[in-house]
Amino acid sequence: MINNLEYDHADIYSDIEAIKWQFHQLIRVVPRSGMIICNGQDKNIQAVVDLGYWSSIETFGVKGRYDWAGKFIDKQNISVTGKGLSSFNAEWKLNGSYNLENALGAIAVANSIGINPQDSLRSLGTYKGVKRRFECIGNISDIIIYDDFAHHPTAIKRTIQDVCELHADRPVIVSIELRSNTMKSGIHNQKLLESLINLEYVAFLSSKDCQSKLEEEKLFNKENMHVFYEPTKLVSALLSVLHPETVYVFLSNGDFCGAKDQLISKLKTNRG
Repeated sequence: MINNLEYDHADIYSDIEAIKWQFHQLIRVVPRSGMIICNGQDKNIQAVVDLGYWSSIETFGVKGRYDWAGKFIDKQNISVTGKGLSSFNAEWKLNGSYNLENALGAIAVANSIGINPQDSLRSLGTYKGVKRRFECIGNISDIIIYDDFAHHPTAIKRTIQDVCELHADRPVIVSIELRSNTMKSGIHNQKLLESLINLEYVAFLSSKDCQSKLEEEKLFNKENMHVFYEPTKLVSALLSVLHPETVYVFLSNGDFCGAKDQLISKLKTNRG
């Protein structure tokens, strides 16, 4: 199963085409008796598939026509359609389109080895998720706080879209830790900033070098975008802008150097 492809590990690969080529080598060794299950919404995956393959192939996605498709009926229920499965509804405990895509991929894989899709969906309906995947880590004085592992532009954009859709009546504030070598290099800065321009407040945690690269971009808005080098200063700034009915999101594959725990502790203290 191939879920997504994006340019990463800039210290190893020269560009996205080099990564696509590696995945092309992978799917070439899948035999005719095998199966490739892939996210039909990902253009980079489609480009790899177009290079050729030997096996059967099935697609999944939440928008468009795919072999396996899913959608949210409401916050507690989803609907799934797929091979040998007319539209089937089930209770759902997770937020975010990424989680739904993961479920569709899992159902498709299970189906390929003989597990009934409806049984898979019923089982997934009891799944509460894992840490740092659209995880709500607190609701303090009506300030809703999420933590998500998203750390590259596409994932960050999708998570923000999901948060804004789920909380359409609330202002959204995000913090992004530029932690990986690829993100710190500035390669993705323009694409990253494109998904942030409509937010009320954006805080980056990184280095002075990253700040200069970010501020060179035309889309960097100094009025609502700020770069911090120390977690304590990040927390102080957030405390000054967070207020009841705000939704706040941590986005990183790291731990924000302890800023998450500091912020939650201070919010609880202030509430008391």
